Amino acid sequence: MASLCSEFSPHQPQLPVDLPPALNTAVIIAQVLSARVLNGLPVRPTQWTTLGIRVTEWRGLLADTQLCHDRPTRSHLNVLTQLMQAILEAHCNGADAGADVWLELQPMVHAANDHLQRFPMRIRKGSSLRRHSAAVAGSTQSVDR
Repeated sequence: MASLCSEFSPHQPQLPVDLPPALNTAVIIAQVLSARVLNGLPVRPTQWTTLGIRVTEWRGLLADTQLCHDRPTRSHLNVLTQLMQAILEAHCNGADAGADVWLELQPMVHAANDHLQRFPMRIRKGSSLRRHSAAVAGSTQSVDR
């Protein structure tokens, strides 16, 4: 368990991520984990690892002052990041959050999800950003040939 709760680092290089796709991921992870706990299932070790990696990623995004242009999205991501970080820290200290904690999280998850519905799907999922990054990477590779 100590290795699980040490500082998380992604195993692969991350593509640039904007706030809406990060918030979308936070909402999905919160929904999946809360559904497991509320249905009496434990959170899997790989899910805790994923949560740790993502919380670290989200904290990095929130520390980036250039991403302040979208304050409502930033605010929702900040709230979910803090709550998920607290749940993760409790898990690392041997005190997993019970169903009551996950129930209290639901209004914040619903509010964040409602906010995300204002964005087109390609923005929420970050597909336009990935396409642009892949195109830039592809054009760089063709120059090197």
